[in-house]
Amino acid sequence: LHAAIRLAALHRTALEGEADRLRLALALDNEGDVRKLATDYEGAFDCWKRCAGLFEEAGYPRHAAWIESKLISADRYLGRFAEARARRQIALNRARELGDDNSVGIYLKMYAVDALERREFDEAIRLAEAAVAALRRTGETVTLSHALVVLANTQLASNDRDAARAALREAQLLEPFPDEEYRVRQAVLTRQIEGNANGRLYFDD
Repeated sequence: LHAAIRLAALHRTALEGEADRLRLALALDNEGDVRKLATDYEGAFDCWKRCAGLFEEAGYPRHAAWIESKLISADRYLGRFAEARARRQIALNRARELGDDNSVGIYLKMYAVDALERREFDEAIRLAEAAVAALRRTGETVTLSHALVVLANTQLASNDRDAARAALREAQLLEPFPDEEYRVRQAVLTRQIEGNANGRLYFDD
């Protein structure tokens, strides 16, 4: 990972003297991803902050709106929860103004997770369903799959096992080889859905 960071940083440095903002933004996005994998969240945040600004300058506001979701994630990893909440609301409003359903879906999914953590189960389902609806309009299968996993979580919390099973199955069909985070989530969900435990009690525990 450290070697990957050095390579990503070298690639970004090589582009910094050029006038091509788009290529530099993409290099910064990649470097941010690698730094996050190495748990250098502050470094990742700095990369994505510059990346979002460059996307705006290059005339790609939807790309900038999408990068905001990575900045929110970095803020949360760094314990800056108030900043993450404020950034998320601004980003959601911006995505709606742009008609960017992919970003709208991502941010609504984040709100659904927060509602679930607060045990606001009806609100969590409403937000997760809105996220899924927005992402269905995009044709983007990976983000839709992630939102369906969140929806399955909310449905399990309300003991609607059939709906949770269907949402999880669709997520698995859309993204048969998910990343580690969602692979673990799907495994836990599968055990809970197919088991006899009370879903609401599982989330209240």
